[in-house]
Order: sequence, then structure tokens, then C-alpha cells
Amino acid sequence: MTFRISTCLFAFSLLLALGFPALAAGPEDRLPATASLVLLLDQPSEAAAKWPKTALGEMVAGKDFAPFYAALEQGHFAAPLNPKPALGLDWADVGKLKNPAAVALLEAEVKTPAIVILAGGKEDAAEVKRILADAQKYYEGRKAKRGVTKVAGGEVITYELPSAAGQTADVCIHLTHGDHFSATNSVVAADKLQKQWAAGVKGSLAEDVEFQKIDTQSRKMAGEKAADLRWFVRPIPLAELLQKKRDPKMRGGKDLVALAKKLGVGAISSIGGTCTLTPDPAHDYELAGLVLAKRPFKSGMRILDLKPGKPIPPPAWVEADVGSYISWNMDFSTALDGAGDWLDEKLEYPGFLNDYLGDLRISKQVDVRKDIIDRLGPGIFEVTDSHRAKDPSNPKGQRRLIGIHSKEQLKLAKALALVTREDGKAKDDTIGGNPVRSAPDGEPLFAEPDEDAPKNTKAIQAYAVTPALALLCTDDAWLRSKLAPKGKVTSLADDATYRQLTQWTSKQESDKTCLRGFLRSDPSMSIDYDVVRVAGVGSKSSLQAQVLQLVFLGKSPAKGPA
Repeated sequence: MTFRISTCLFAFSLLLALGFPALAAGPEDRLPATASLVLLLDQPSEAAAKWPKTALGEMVAGKDFAPFYAALEQGHFAAPLNPKPALGLDWADVGKLKNPAAVALLEAEVKTPAIVILAGGKEDAAEVKRILADAQKYYEGRKAKRGVTKVAGGEVITYELPSAAGQTADVCIHLTHGDHFSATNSVVAADKLQKQWAAGVKGSLAEDVEFQKIDTQSRKMAGEKAADLRWFVRPIPLAELLQKKRDPKMRGGKDLVALAKKLGVGAISSIGGTCTLTPDPAHDYELAGLVLAKRPFKSGMRILDLKPGKPIPPPAWVEADVGSYISWNMDFSTALDGAGDWLDEKLEYPGFLNDYLGDLRISKQVDVRKDIIDRLGPGIFEVTDSHRAKDPSNPKGQRRLIGIHSKEQLKLAKALALVTREDGKAKDDTIGGNPVRSAPDGEPLFAEPDEDAPKNTKAIQAYAVTPALALLCTDDAWLRSKLAPKGKVTSLADDATYRQLTQWTSKQESDKTCLRGFLRSDPSMSIDYDVVRVAGVGSKSSLQAQVLQLVFLGKSPAKGPA
């Protein structure tokens, strides 16, 4: 599937903000196939010329970010936006290259990531020579110990930086081989590169079957425009490298990557695609992405076993200012089985879901599979925004509404009521002939509330069943406004940006398309950015906040400049 993304979409902006360049027909020949993340620039200097013309590029290069960069440089903080302390060169150096370049993550020591920048070619010989000379001066200024070893066709230049008390010394290694050049922050990664260069194309990423499938198809999806960036990711190996190491002294906690593999997520073996920079008033870049996954899905992976289906246009009551509208088609019975595997693992109770469903059949006289699941689907959509009133349990004001195609309205509503909370606080109403059931504000509808826990306005608070849809929502008032509108709503279906996006993506669809989505940034981005600025990111912070911290500060101390 192909996403053409407006300037406000942040997810891919992060990749570009990292400055991570890429390889083309050349660098992939010299990278080991075991690389877990690879970003390839076929024409670095051309992409670098386009980047500042995009909205995000203009912002990052603006005066507001200048003090941040200055603080990173002065403190020698190694971060994705400031790679020089670790690699001896920055993204401006990469942007001057004319030959293809690449950035990759390799495994260094066991389950430890090493970053690699690969560049070089006859046209860039002078530029590489300058980079090497500038790096020598830079590391001399940092009192690094320099070592040079001659190897066949080139050199291995090592800079060992003074180590802080109780810490391993940081190292930067520059490799040259003919016209080619590489920089890495790992002795192990440098050794792997040398062995790959000696082997030639054999065992390289270029010969990897999965990379070839992703690269060939995504180029076709990019269409006539040449891709400025090509990318390739092996999700599970990458997660193994990036996950935080567990402290053996701490009790509890799970190896989430091992858990994902156990539950079948390993079926997703590769993800990749292309990005084309197209700075103009309408949008900044176009992204084509592919996922390579082995079927049939097993265990918890069954929750993602989506089915082909026709588009589900947003109902007229979906507002134009929502943050996302995503729709897909699925087999609800299979998805329930997959969800059960995840639930069993979370509760450490094998067979919990089946036992629970069996108990409902006896105690409530409701067969969830027959009375509920068989009346749902296959179409489903989700709407999210950040317009709810903020409170301690929901500082971003997030709210979510899920719509599921359904049938037998009254029978379904009766069955759903039987699986809601039993403390007598759930309220029943009828709005426009549609049954509605809701819990008190900040309390869940489908679970008994924990009296000792704070309110949670992110839990499903209410549902309504119409003749064609079952609607579940985290905000009772928002749900009721859909059933009894008090005024005309500007619909997402009439929004110019939404219409433009769907017009583009519809050209990429086929009879196998199963998921369609529309996303845009929202106020939660500003909130998470502020959390990073005050060094407030912790293990319980949102994924978005943790990604922002990684982008801006890398593994620098939390008190570093943000």
C-alpha cells in the first residue's frame, strides 16, 4: 500500500529528521544481509537540496533549533540529530556526496546496536579525504587515542575516546577500501564490514531475497518519480537491538520481544519501501511501504489477519478535524482467538479467555461467539482525536470511537449488555431508537472499576447499537452527539486534505486491499515534546515521547538539552 503524506504527518518525519541517509545500487552490495535497519540514498546531494525546502526541513534548520544544536555540539552528545561525536561526521557531510550512501544498524556485541555510515565512490574521493582530515582534527580536540592499521586496499583508523569512570570507552572507526569509506562506532561492526567487503556481493544485502522483493516492488509503487530514500527493516531483530536491557536485580517485567516472537509476530519478517521528497504547498513527501509476512498467521498474530474488502467511507458525522480515520476488514472470530493468546500471556493464565467465555455461557446465558461475534463485521473503523477535556488520567485529551458493521440490532445490544459491569452503575438509554449503555465518567463499561485506581478516560465508557453499526467510545458525550446531532458538522468526507489523500491512495488499491488509513498530527505531539524538554520521559511515557527523546537526545543523559 502507498501513503502520500502531508507536511503535518510526523511518523515519517522522524526518519527524515534523523538525517539517516541511504544506499542504492552499490552500498547494498557492501552491507551484510544481517543488517536490521538500512536507509539508502541513491543521490545524497539531490535529496539534501530538496530537504530544506520541505516544511519540516525548514523548521529543523530554523533559528528555534539553533541553540539546541549548539548545546549538543558543545556537550558532545551523540544523538541521531548529532552523529559527529560517535562517527566523526554529520549529516551535512553526507549531503555533499554525489555517489550512493547508506546508514545501517548492525549487531555489535550480543544484542547491542552499532550504527554504520557507508559512502564513497570516484566522484566523492575528495570529499571523503576532507571528512577524514576533519575527523582527525575533531578527535584530536577530544583527546582521543588514534591508531592506523594498513589493510588490503585501504586503512582502518581507530579513535578511542577517554572513558568516564566505570564506563567503557567510546570508539569511532573509519574504514577505507579503494574509493569506498565507512564510519562506525563498533569494533565488531567494523570487522563484519571488512569481512563483507572481502567476500564481495556474496552474503550481502543485495543478494537477500526479502530485500530484493521489498526493493523491487516498492520502486514500482513509487511510480515515475525517482525515490530519494529507500528503506528496509527487519522488525524483530531491530527490536532486539533497541529494547532496553532488563536489570536482573529487578523483579517482574517481561522480555517483550521474546513474547512477540512466541505469539507469532515473527511472521512479519521484513518491512521496507521508498520515499520521494516533493516539497510543494500540498505535501512534502510520498512514502511507499510494503510488509512481508508469512501466512497462515498463528497464535496472537491472528489478531492482524485482515481480510480484503471494499472501502468504508467515513460516516457524515465524523468531523473534519479528527486526528485519524482508519478502516479495515477482519474475521472477528479469528481475531478473538488471537486476542485470547495475548490476554493469556498478560495474565499468565493459559486458557483464561476460553474459561471466561465458558463462565459467561453458564452464569449469564450469553455465548459471546454466537450472540456477539457472529453479529459483527467484517468491516470496522476507528476514529481518534485529542479534543476531549484534559484531566490527570488523560493529559492529551485523547478520545476514540470504534464502529463495527453489525446486524440484528436489538439482539446484539441485549448480548452486549450481559458482558458489561455488574455493579449497577451502568446506565441504559435509547437515543433515536438506538440502545445506549454507558458507565460513569472516567470508568470502564466492560470491566469492574478498581476503587484504588485513578479514573481512566481512555477506557471504553459507552456503546450504542444502530441498525447497521455497533459503536464503542471512550467518551460518552461524544458518542451521544453522533446519535443526536445538535447542529451541522463539517464532515471528514468533505475535507480537502482527506479527499486529496484518498484520491492518491485509491490508485494503489487492488482487490487484495484490506486496510485504509488517514492520519495527521495533533496536539499530543506538542505535549510529548514538552515532556522531552523538561527531561520527564520515563518507562511509562507514551511511545511517541520515547521516540522523540531518542531522536533528539539519543542515549545522552536525561538532563541533556532538549
